[in-house]
Amino acid sequence: MLTTKNCRAVIAVAVILLWNHSTRSADLDRTIPIEIAARTVALNPISPNHLQVGDLIYRGGLELSSSHKLFGGYSGLIVSANGSELIAVSDQGTWLKADLVYEGGSLIRIENARITPILSTNGVNLGVGYRDSEALAHDPNGGYVISFEGQHRLNHYSAAPLPAGTLPAPLTTPNNLSKAPINKGLEAIVALDAQRYLLLTEDYRNDDLDTVGWILSNPRDPINSTAAQVSFAVSGLFHPTDAALLPDGDVLVLERRYVAVKGGSMRLRRIAREAIVPGARLVGTTLATIPPPLTVDNMEGLAVRSGPNGETLIYVMSDDNFRTSLGSLFLPGQRTLLMMFELSSSNQPAAMKRD
Repeated sequence: MLTTKNCRAVIAVAVILLWNHSTRSADLDRTIPIEIAARTVALNPISPNHLQVGDLIYRGGLELSSSHKLFGGYSGLIVSANGSELIAVSDQGTWLKADLVYEGGSLIRIENARITPILSTNGVNLGVGYRDSEALAHDPNGGYVISFEGQHRLNHYSAAPLPAGTLPAPLTTPNNLSKAPINKGLEAIVALDAQRYLLLTEDYRNDDLDTVGWILSNPRDPINSTAAQVSFAVSGLFHPTDAALLPDGDVLVLERRYVAVKGGSMRLRRIAREAIVPGARLVGTTLATIPPPLTVDNMEGLAVRSGPNGETLIYVMSDDNFRTSLGSLFLPGQRTLLMMFELSSSNQPAAMKRD
């Protein structure tokens, strides 16, 4: 008979084997190239010279479209450190990878796009109820972490040219995550350091009507992993949809408000790293709010990188929910937008401000 100690040893070995199994296999690589049309968009369609809102300076944006049936629904976003590549994950359980092109420091084009299915642990495409990927984060130890709604979970995918053909290793999750609404679970994840992640739900409320989040530690270790609850202060019908780490260790949170008839608005809030502790109510400071008639949509993806002069560059991407037509009175058509901003010098970390 297995003792508790032996059971733990068996579990640990199984996790290690599964983790090591999260490797790329050419046999599982189902990448296909797709054509994406990119139309440049102004921040303010009425006044194209309007380039600043709040603490953000507009550095170009694109409206993306494709006839491919799997294009759209992007909720999680990563941009490479040099800005040359984009990786996004879709509600339909696919990866998108593409090259980004700039001119004069502004985003002008997307090229060499390809799509591939996100795979399950047994190497098949994710099925209905399992494929709703909502957030994508770098793992500081290597690879990527994706959060899923419906069947709430976190999976790790090892690094690859495109993580196509990569079998996932499940990560531990907070015990009460299963109580989150089916379609309002883990919308934002960000690695605080090599062992800790900040997780934020979209609309799983606590008794104070804030959204529930956690500081998840050691997610690779099912025995020693811990999840300390935090809350995120919501207001003005905005809800968190993604998060990214700023160069100084603060966390940037993307919030989305979507109102029938009017459409989407977005807000960016900065949470000081020292405020992110167990039991905290995360409030932060608002950097910018972007409502219509400025260019905005159902913004769900967020990425941050440092520019060549030390400036902080911010990318946001919208989820079109595969509803790209004119829509209706109560469900307007949606677009896939990819927009780039620079954080104004007054909000740059001191060590990164330009001379």
